[in-house]
Amino acid sequence: MPNLPTVRVLRRYVILLIINCLVMTEPCPSVLRRLALRRLGMDVGRMWIKSQTMFRGVKVFIGDGTSISHGCYFGSGPIAIGERCDISAGVRFMSIDHDAGGPERRAGRVRQRQITVGDGTWIGASVTVLGGVDIAEGCVIASGAVVTDDTEPHGLYAGVPAVRKRDLPVTA
Repeated sequence: MPNLPTVRVLRRYVILLIINCLVMTEPCPSVLRRLALRRLGMDVGRMWIKSQTMFRGVKVFIGDGTSISHGCYFGSGPIAIGERCDISAGVRFMSIDHDAGGPERRAGRVRQRQITVGDGTWIGASVTVLGGVDIAEGCVIASGAVVTDDTEPHGLYAGVPAVRKRDLPVTA
C-alpha cells in the first residue's frame, strides 16, 4: 500500500495553493494579500507585498513598513524580515539546504535553516540569500549578489559570494 499524505500535509498544500494561486496574483490588492497571509498563519505587519511572490511555507515574519516587490521566493524554512526593509524584485530566500550525502546521492538529508533580515535593510533585485544567514540592520545588498554568510551592520555587500564593499553612514 502506498504512503498516503497525512491530513496535516494536505492542509499545508491547500494553504500554499491558496496563497500562491489566488492571493499572490495581480488582481489581488496588497492590502488583501496582507490580510490573507495573516489569516493563513504568517506573522506580517503593516507592509506592502506585490504580486507573483511565492511562499513554500508559512513560517514567515515580515515587519511593519517593509515592501516586498514582484516575483520573490520564500523557502519553507523560517524567514524573518525586519521593519522598514525594501526587498526588490526576484529576491530568493533559500531557507532549505541539504547535508552532503554519500557517493550514491550527494544531496543528503534536507534541513531548514532560518534567514533573518535586520531593520532598514535594502536587498537589490535578483539577490539570493542562503539558509542560516543573518543580514544585519541597515545593510544594502547589491543586485545579483549571493549572500552565503552573516553580514555586519550598515554595510554595502556585493558579489558572488557577497562581500562587504564599504561602510554606510549610520546617521541621516
